[in-house]
Amino acid sequence: MQAKVNLFNHIQNNTYPGRIIVLGLNKIGQPVIIYVIMGRSSSSRNRGITLGEMNALKTVFADEKQAAEDTTGDPDLLLYEVMIDKDIVLETNVFPKEEAWTFVVSNGKQTSDLLEKIKEVRDFQHILEDWSYEPDKENTPRISGMIVMPENENFSPIAFLSVIKKAPGDENVAQHNNFRYMLTEPALGFCVSTYMGDGKPLPAFTGEPLAIPIEGNTEKEIADWFWSLLDEDNRVSIAVKVVKSRDASLVETTMSIFNRFQKITA
Repeated sequence: MQAKVNLFNHIQNNTYPGRIIVLGLNKIGQPVIIYVIMGRSSSSRNRGITLGEMNALKTVFADEKQAAEDTTGDPDLLLYEVMIDKDIVLETNVFPKEEAWTFVVSNGKQTSDLLEKIKEVRDFQHILEDWSYEPDKENTPRISGMIVMPENENFSPIAFLSVIKKAPGDENVAQHNNFRYMLTEPALGFCVSTYMGDGKPLPAFTGEPLAIPIEGNTEKEIADWFWSLLDEDNRVSIAVKVVKSRDASLVETTMSIFNRFQKITA
């Protein structure tokens, strides 16, 4: 019941939660990653998500000409890899040395850093210790997520979530909040976002990740459902990845992407 309340309060009845990450399982127990871009300014709205190299998702400008003329946003903060996945050997404090499929998602340049450092750093909480909140006027939090799926199916998928935001009272200090969940319950996800809602100044996300229900099984069903909950004026893009299966040599994923503004080509 609380999950439904969280969904209504933080997503459906919230005009501007900012960027959103949800990690969880669909109704039949397959891992799901949801990433949402919402925007109020012209530069934030002039974006889309597209498929790049090596199955990675990245943000792009919908209108390159507009982007060149628009001074309201920093391209270094607007353009980044959204989702990456890779089969790597991990040894963490959660399970012993093991081949694992690793799926990373974030709202900034830290995406690739997450994937590189997880091979060397045993604790998720230390991977992003050198990162801070974004250097924009809103001190936008950096939100990141990772699902680790050991190829040994005796281990359940593990979800890691991170929120890096400005520490209260000191804009020069970053507050790091890290969370870990075993993904065992179908149709349930854990959600973080950059903001709690609209406002001046924008209130950064606070507290633990919110448990919310996940409706649907396929990537399109989930994307259509979640998109319908978002504020129509501020929603910009959504990407959903579903991990269908895994073994020692291959992982099968499917993705659905929807962009409010289609890319304009010269």
